[in-house]
Formats: sequence, C-alpha cells, structure tokens
Amino acid sequence: MEYVSYLRVSTKRQGDSGLGLDAQREIIRYFYPNISREFIEVKSGKNVSERPILNEAIGYCLDRDAVLIVAKVDRLTRDTRDGLEILERLKGRIRFCDLPGEPDKFMLTLFFAFAERERELISIRTKGALKSAKERGQRLGGSMPWTDELRSLGVQKRIDDSKRNAENIRARSYAYELRKSGHTIREIVVKLNLCGFKTPTFRGNWSSGSVHRLLKE
Repeated sequence: MEYVSYLRVSTKRQGDSGLGLDAQREIIRYFYPNISREFIEVKSGKNVSERPILNEAIGYCLDRDAVLIVAKVDRLTRDTRDGLEILERLKGRIRFCDLPGEPDKFMLTLFFAFAERERELISIRTKGALKSAKERGQRLGGSMPWTDELRSLGVQKRIDDSKRNAENIRARSYAYELRKSGHTIREIVVKLNLCGFKTPTFRGNWSSGSVHRLLKE
C-alpha cells in the first residue's frame, strides 16, 4: 500500500518559514514512516475548490490506489460538507493521525463540525478585536495590536472556552478509540501529545493521570 501525505498551512508566511509544516510532518512520519510523496499547500481551510494541491493529491490517490495521510482533521478542511465530499471522493482511502484506524463517517462528521465551528470562532474573535481597536481610534492595518485589553474582552473568553471544550471532546474521542483498540495509557499519552492536544485545564501536555481522568469523564 502506498501512502502519500497532505500538509497545509494558512498563510504564505507560515509556508515560507516552515511554521506548522514541520510539526505536521513529524506527526505523519511517526504514524506512517513510509511516505512516498508529499503534497504541501498554502491556503485557508475554508474552500476546497480553491485548493489545487489538495485536488492534485486526491487525483494521485485515485490514480495510484494510494492512501492520503493528514496530520489532523482540520488540516484537510474546516468545512463539514467539503470534508464529507472528500471522504466520498477518496472512497475511504484517507487516514488522519488524530483519529485512529479507518475513518468512521460519524466520528469524522463530528471532527469536521468542530473544525468548522473553530473557524467561525476565529472569525468572530478577529472581527471583535478589529471593532474594539477601531472604536478606540487605533489605526488598523499591519500587525494586529493584541493588547491585554483586547485579550480580556468577554467575547475572547467565550471563544477560548468554546475552543477548549471542542478540543477536549476530540481528545476524549481519540483516547476512547485508542483504548478500545488495545493501547496502553502510556501509549495514549504519547499519541495525544504528539498530535498536539492540550489538557483542558492548564493547556499543557498530557500525563498518565490526566488521561485516566479524561477517560472517566
């Protein structure tokens, strides 16, 4: 079986610097060390039709009967409908490192929905910060002035809380599936940390104790 990887970053700056790409590559290589080809795209996760590299990767997999490997669900797309359409196009020939085994349509639908909601929250946060800065007479453009005042806005807190909750649900689902498939607590700790999941309370790395608590929730 041939495995090819798809890596995506949202901005040209990230693409030029490698920020985010190295982490995705490390995750993929950990779970799938025999990657034959790599597809890299610098595009937002909103519109799949405007991502030629992804479509090239899908076409390659269909032509070669290869399997597409993605580090995390949100690196494929942040749109639920697009995600399910890609799943249908690839006829199951896709794997996600933050979801063990062959994709389950129900579980993937939840993960796509979480990613889509996170995209919406990012938009809300950005618009709220811009509005606040404009009302304070701050000139817009260039780097966004993320001051303590902006970070303390109530909307920011609600966004952060929602994001944590969504990520915690994803981490719990992932841990449950790993446990069901026979992985030890220690192995689950390693996989959660490698995939970039953070603990809900302190936003730190997972330990055996925090995984035990996660599985009991």
